[in-house]
Amino acid sequence: MSVDRVDTFPTPSVERMGGVSRLARWFRPQEFRERALRREQAADDALRVGDLRWRWRQACERSGLARLVYTPSGPSMAIPLIGRVTPGPPTTFTVRRRPGQLLADFEAAAPRISAAMGVARIRVRPLVGEWIVIELIHTQPTLGSLDPAPTIPFPARPVEPVSSAA
Repeated sequence: MSVDRVDTFPTPSVERMGGVSRLARWFRPQEFRERALRREQAADDALRVGDLRWRWRQACERSGLARLVYTPSGPSMAIPLIGRVTPGPPTTFTVRRRPGQLLADFEAAAPRISAAMGVARIRVRPLVGEWIVIELIHTQPTLGSLDPAPTIPFPARPVEPVSSAA
């Protein structure tokens, strides 16, 4: 009967590890765990960026920012391309506008883009030349401020009236 060991970080098999890795794992387990966590974080970031690119493509097709282009292999949709992604919070990414597109086109399509991408709203600002920056904002602003609404801890206790009779 074997007992399975559960770790919070991935452990490669010792047979596949080199000599230096074995020593690092033996003498510096914290560094080994930190490296494993960094690799895991990088893999998670790559998945998030891939998902963001897919949602951007869908949002552009649904909001009218994508254009139909005829190629030798048949018609296809040309979308504004994503450049650099900063996972945030807030998540920001740069977009290269297609020829003929204006910043006002993106600002006009902002409500449709935010709905298609599943965020509360987006902020569009110019960067350089044909590049713009899009910021995904997950919370709605309150009236009169840019900070999200304060949260009340649960359960909220009712305020008891203070009697003035002594």
